[in-house]
Amino acid sequence: MQVLFTFGIGLVFGFAKYKIKDCKYPGLAFGHGLYDFINTLVRMFVV
Repeated sequence: MQVLFTFGIGLVFGFAKYKIKDCKYPGLAFGHGLYDFINTLVRMFVV
């Protein structure tokens, strides 16, 4: 399950980099950090 979820998130970030011309690596890094933060909150309070 984790492999599929990681693959899906990788597709989302890859698509963002490909489709959004102004999307630079710092923006993707920020998005990844935000994803990790939200994932941590969900694990703490939901699971």
